[in-house]
Amino acid sequence: MWDRRRASTLRPGGQYVWFGQAGGNPISLELFRLLQGGTSLILRHFVYSDGDGSREAEDMAALPALASHGKLQVEIGHRGDFSSAGPLLKEMSTGRLRGKAVVSIG
Repeated sequence: MWDRRRASTLRPGGQYVWFGQAGGNPISLELFRLLQGGTSLILRHFVYSDGDGSREAEDMAALPALASHGKLQVEIGHRGDFSSAGPLLKEMSTGRLRGKAVVSIG
């Protein structure tokens, strides 16, 4: 979601990073308002999978520790067994699931 207040605090030559679009809604970016005042900037769309994948294992290993120390809030939107995976994946692909899904095997 476009936030006019934050864009106006960007210093000349600053970087405006667009990260995530899990809800599936198209991004709405008022480019001319962002550039108002003649300030130069860098607009970057951050994609986590950029690169060779070497950081994913390290990052994924850090998440449980952050959550257990209360530094990461994890919202669980679904808990169920593996038999619920089919309908759950459909729900996730349409952006209707809020939070993370946890499925148990066995």
